[in-house]
Amino acid sequence: MRTYLKTLEERGEIQLVRRRVDPQFELSAVIAKVQQSGAPPIVFADVAGADMPVISNIYSSNDRLCEMIGAARGEFCRRWDELLGRIDPSAPFVEPAAEPTPRFAVPVASLPHITWRAKDDGPYITAGVFYAKNPDTGVGNLSFCRASMRDDGTLLCCIDPPHDLARYQALAEARDEPL
Repeated sequence: MRTYLKTLEERGEIQLVRRRVDPQFELSAVIAKVQQSGAPPIVFADVAGADMPVISNIYSSNDRLCEMIGAARGEFCRRWDELLGRIDPSAPFVEPAAEPTPRFAVPVASLPHITWRAKDDGPYITAGVFYAKNPDTGVGNLSFCRASMRDDGTLLCCIDPPHDLARYQALAEARDEPL
């Protein structure tokens, strides 16, 4: 992602917000305003209470999505199917070698806590990518879902029954195990 963001920055395709923004409503208001004139990626360099920048709209363009996976314009689905076809779903998942301190391990509590709208129950991650293993098979899966950030540092994921993550959760619950 950093490499791709650098490419976008070099091409002048990123909106950079340098002034400090409040993560409660202000950040989302800026995003909504920018989206009225298109959907360029936005980097918020200084979010109150956060030790890292916040990036929005990185996946909001079909052209950018195509570029990310090497698809010609209008060929995203065909290219995606081609990439997925290279994956053998029956192959066992091999965990990456564990490092003593993973380079990207970040406690949930240290992530920017953004509250998007007044009716939200608090801050949440809009498009988190969650990794879980099927409790029966051990096959790994990545799921995009929204997650409410709780005061105790946990996430409450919004998952629906047709999704793999929901099926995995139901399997884990039937075993009285955490997912």
